[in-house]
Amino acid sequence: MLAVRARGMRAIPKGGCYSEVMTSRHQELDDNLRGEEAIVALLAPLTEGDPGAFGLQDDCALLAPESGTELVLKTDPIAEGVHFLPGTAPEDIAWKALAVNVSDLAAKGATPVGYLMALSFPNAPSRRWFTAFAAGLKEAQSRFGCRLLGGDTDRRWVRCRRPMVMVGGELSLDQLELSYSPALGFYRAPIQAIANGGVLVIDDFGRQRCAPRDLLNRWIVPLESRVDFLALQTGQKFDIPFMTMIVFATNIRPGRR
Repeated sequence: MLAVRARGMRAIPKGGCYSEVMTSRHQELDDNLRGEEAIVALLAPLTEGDPGAFGLQDDCALLAPESGTELVLKTDPIAEGVHFLPGTAPEDIAWKALAVNVSDLAAKGATPVGYLMALSFPNAPSRRWFTAFAAGLKEAQSRFGCRLLGGDTDRRWVRCRRPMVMVGGELSLDQLELSYSPALGFYRAPIQAIANGGVLVIDDFGRQRCAPRDLLNRWIVPLESRVDFLALQTGQKFDIPFMTMIVFATNIRPGRR
C-alpha cells in the first residue's frame, strides 16, 4: 500500500495503496470471465482521474509525489478461509481488502489516493461475481479517496484430492530416501514425499524388509518436527515439509516381533 505523508503539519493526498485478494469459490450463475483482458475491462473505470494508471494498459503505474511529501508503503493481503469466509459477498471482500490497508496508512498520518491490486483465482470468476466485486471496490475507493493504479491477476489455490499411498511387505529403508537414476538423470521421490499432505498406510507392519524399529527410527524426528531431511547423491541435504499421516496396520500380536 502506498500513500504520501507530508513532512510538515498535514498529509498531502498524493500516493497509493496495495491490497491482494485471493478467493476460491464463485457461483457459476452466468458466463465466466476468460483471460485477463475481461477482468481489466471491468476494473479500468476504477482508474479514471489518475493518468498514471494508463487505463490498466501498461505493466507499470506512474506516481509522481509532490514536493515536500513522503511515500508511505503498505501491503496486507487477504485470503479466503483466513480473512473472510467462503460465500462472503464480493462487495464485502473488496471493501475489506482496501480497508485493512487504508487503516494502517491512517495510523501513519498518510492519505491514500491509489492502490495496486493482485488477484488470484483457482478458476475464472463469473461476470456477475466480479461485477459485484468491482462495485464494492468503487464504493470503497470513493469513501477512502483513492484510485486503482494497476496490479496483476493469477490462478492459484486449486482444490485437489489428498494422496493415499499404501505399501506392504515390499517396503525397504531405501524407499524412504531419494532414488537417483544416472541413466535418466532424475530422482524418484520417497514414498512419504509422494504421500505428503495425505495418508501413508504401512500394511502388514512387521513384515517389511527392514526391522520395525529401524522404520520407526527413520520417521521419529519427521513425525515430531513435521520436517523431513533428504540427501542428494552429492551428499547435499535439504529439508521438505512432512505433512503425512502415517497409518500402521498389522495382524501380528505386539511382542511377537
